[in-house]
Amino acid sequence: MKIKHNSLTTVILLQSFLIGFTSTEEATTVKGNVTSSKNPIGTCFTESCIQASQDIRKYIEPNVNPCMDFYQFSCGNFIKSTRLVREPIVTIETLIRDDFDSHIQDIIQAPKNWNDSKTIKMAKSLFSTCMNPSAVENGVDFLKKSLNEIGGWAVLDGELWRKEFFNWKRAEYNLRRLGFKFEHLIKLRIIPDERRPARRIIQYASPVNPLIGLDSEEEQQLFEDMVKLAVTFGAKEGVARTDYKSVINFLRSLLPEESHGKDYLNTYDDLTISELHHKFRDIPWLEYTQYVFLPVQSIKLEQIVSLTDTPYYLRLQKVLDKVPKRVLNNYLAWRIIMESSNVLTQDITDMGQTFYRATHKDSRLTRTIPRPNFCSALVETIFSLPIHATYINKHVTQAIKDDVTAILKSIIEQFKSEIIELKWMDDETRSGALERLSTMKLYVVFPGKLVNSKVVNNAYLEYDLPEDNLLDAVLTASFHATNARFKDLHEPIEKEVKHEHGKKYSRYAYIYYEPSDNSITIPARILQNVLYDIGRPRYYNYGNLGAMIGHQLYHAIFERTPSRYESRYYHWISPKTQLGFQKRLACVEHDYAQYLVPETQKYLNSSNSMYEDIADLAGVKLAYDAYSKWLEQNDVELKLPKLNYTNKQLFWMASAMRFCLKATPDAIENLIEYKCESLIRYKVLGAPRNIRNFFKDFNCPWYLFIEHNKCNVF
Repeated sequence: MKIKHNSLTTVILLQSFLIGFTSTEEATTVKGNVTSSKNPIGTCFTESCIQASQDIRKYIEPNVNPCMDFYQFSCGNFIKSTRLVREPIVTIETLIRDDFDSHIQDIIQAPKNWNDSKTIKMAKSLFSTCMNPSAVENGVDFLKKSLNEIGGWAVLDGELWRKEFFNWKRAEYNLRRLGFKFEHLIKLRIIPDERRPARRIIQYASPVNPLIGLDSEEEQQLFEDMVKLAVTFGAKEGVARTDYKSVINFLRSLLPEESHGKDYLNTYDDLTISELHHKFRDIPWLEYTQYVFLPVQSIKLEQIVSLTDTPYYLRLQKVLDKVPKRVLNNYLAWRIIMESSNVLTQDITDMGQTFYRATHKDSRLTRTIPRPNFCSALVETIFSLPIHATYINKHVTQAIKDDVTAILKSIIEQFKSEIIELKWMDDETRSGALERLSTMKLYVVFPGKLVNSKVVNNAYLEYDLPEDNLLDAVLTASFHATNARFKDLHEPIEKEVKHEHGKKYSRYAYIYYEPSDNSITIPARILQNVLYDIGRPRYYNYGNLGAMIGHQLYHAIFERTPSRYESRYYHWISPKTQLGFQKRLACVEHDYAQYLVPETQKYLNSSNSMYEDIADLAGVKLAYDAYSKWLEQNDVELKLPKLNYTNKQLFWMASAMRFCLKATPDAIENLIEYKCESLIRYKVLGAPRNIRNFFKDFNCPWYLFIEHNKCNVF
């Protein structure tokens, strides 16, 4: 039977027994819920320390006892004062995103300057084009002309449409040449060859099917939007309904059966395009690949490739044999309009929302935001490298990069110490784990090579974007971006930095570990707000940034998901060690499953979140121990003004602040049901329950620590 961990009930039952909390780090006395030091150390009054103190006081609810409800103590004031205006969720991540976007908008929206690089000038011109209504309207005319390149749009011509002028392969080739997306039936990736890491190969994957994940009501809405779009462009409604009913049926025929998972293992024996032809005789692999790689690569039958999602291509081969050309034409025409809708007129953009919700669930360009913000985000997407290089030159110093690198390396060394002492890890796995940590690639702030202005500008040498047509400008940029992607095919993979990491630096607002090349990335955009400031005391930065680093380092040794795709990077772990890890994972799953969420009256879905939960615990412990070791070798740090807490207490408070959340009940329910990590309130509550040092640092009553079975992640 599950125990309801209801914080309020616990407070009522145990409040009278609590003495309070103090730290054994410094001699303190207790007055209510506030510690006062008998031997106060100095206080830091720098601008960074004053800001850090203000941030903490904006977040914490000091009248709550941390031993009873550490989340409410750490985030209570944040929850009270935060207002949900534009979005159903506000977290540190959304606040950092907004702060970073503001800096990027300042760069993009500023008037052109004589010392701007050529690429920054192009970026600013594109912003002006995006803000120009006539340039947006010109895109609609350009789109209509582009439809002629794929044999017209059958639904508009009715019975007069000439099917002999349409060929789906030629249509996709022409879309590629024009800069539109072209991988509607066959998706191409350029990926590192796992067997020969210095080279790349072509991988054929399944494209996004707009019907995947839609319920019947959402599917019907998508159909209605298809019809509405066709009618808007001049089709008769009856014809549109008949034609797009056939398109829906076509898409259904390509949906995977529930029993068929994707072949994410990517196991192949140096498969060539020639051999692929023998496996799927009705799909024109060589012809298709040769045309879409023009003008940058010459593809031959001997080209090494891999194939994922074999069941999809079996379905595609079967469907292509009998689907009418009219259906394929209507589908491709609808797709390119939808994929371009966010840079067209508002009426078309509105009609594209259902499509975007289905195919771009994580895209921030689909949010309803002011036009200047949208245009800035669009420009940032196209000119990410020069814009982020400009941001880094303005806001990130070499001292910051060195400081963050030092924190990262200290936590790596702490993790090595933990691994050396693990009794449930065999020596062979231990050796592999230590080697993995020692050889890990550290991408901190930005790879130096990508900040080099010549390297950054060279990537955009061929760009010549029209200023009177937004769609044409975006498609021109897309054409050159695809060329750059395809040029990489026969280029050696550099060990120091890969182009892919440049994209990742610009895309993500969090630290992440990449198992395919054993690298950890700390992008510049997260080094702000409450997460990091070089001028703050070490306990603050270790508690926030350090715990995030520790979380990702844990994923370097122990997988972050049971999927076959992930597991292939952890084959070196022995069954004995895997068993030890699974025992600790099961403990965490059971522990978190006891939490009842009061807003929804549902228990946490810990089976869905346990891999992230255990990494959260490990991350905090690694950061705590690394900071403690640093503290042993350095003087006691200065306190923050107006905050009478010890260094270790402030570490814990900093580690919790990054998880403060304000959300609507519906948003909370969705997080519980679908997100592969615990509702962040319980990330904060989970650490004190399972790490002994918390109770020691806050001098919590001993019976609170022994009340639950503790999960030792190491």
